[in-house]
Amino acid sequence: MNAFAALKYDGSVVTWGKSNAGGDLSQNLLGDSLTSGVVHIYANPWGFNALKEDGSLVCWPSWGGEAAILDQLDGSGSPIKHIYAHQYAHVILKEDGTVLMYANQLTSAEWGQNNNTGVDLTDIKEISVGQYSFVALKNNGSVVGWGDTSNELLNIPSSSVTGIVKVYCNGNAYAAIKDDGSVIAWG
Repeated sequence: MNAFAALKYDGSVVTWGKSNAGGDLSQNLLGDSLTSGVVHIYANPWGFNALKEDGSLVCWPSWGGEAAILDQLDGSGSPIKHIYAHQYAHVILKEDGTVLMYANQLTSAEWGQNNNTGVDLTDIKEISVGQYSFVALKNNGSVVGWGDTSNELLNIPSSSVTGIVKVYCNGNAYAAIKDDGSVIAWG
C-alpha cells in the first residue's frame, strides 16, 4: 500500500501517501463527506471504505478511479453490519444477512451491485476472507464459498455442510469449528 487513511476521534478521516493511491482526498471529489460521522475505515491494497454513523458508505479507490458516496447500497434500507476485503474485492454484509459486493476498478455506478457468484448469499452470519476467496457462514451453520477457483480454497469438504459455528482463514487455507468441537480444514 502506498497510502494510509486514519480515523480521528472526532469522526473525521485524514489520509496521506501517494495521491494516486488514495492518499489525497482533495482529488476524489468527496466534498465534506469525510469531515465527520465516520465510525470505521476498511481498506485493501486498491481502495478505502469509510462507514458512517448514518449507515452510508464513502468509497475512494487507490488506483485513481472514481470515488462514491453510497447512501443506500441496494435500496433495502438494511444497515451495514461489516465490510470485508481481500486483494481484489470488497464484500458488504448487511444486518439483514444479505451480501453486496464489488470488485476493484469499477465505476461508482457499478459499486454495490448484487453478487454474481452463483451461490446463495442470504441469511449470512459472518464472512471469512482468503487471499482470493470468501467463505460465508450462514445462520443455519452451513457455509458457502466463492472467488478464485484455481486453488483448493473453495473445495469445501462435504462434512462442513452443517454444524459450523466459526470459520477462519490464514489467506491460503480455511478451518471451520463445528458445534461438536471438531475442526475441519481445507485449502
